[in-house]
Amino acid sequence: MYAQCIALDKSGNIAIPCIYDLASMFIDGLSAIQKDGKYGYMDTSGNIVIPCVYESG
Repeated sequence: MYAQCIALDKSGNIAIPCIYDLASMFIDGLSAIQKDGKYGYMDTSGNIVIPCVYESG
């Protein structure tokens, strides 16, 4: 079981809600995310760039 992840802004406020099982650090404006065992990518605004439909990220 994984703890869900959130992203905070520089002030410590929640920037992206706790809806993903895993999330990587942002690199070039994208973060690899995992939800329900599938991987995808989101941007720094929390918009899904690539949906969580892939077996690996």
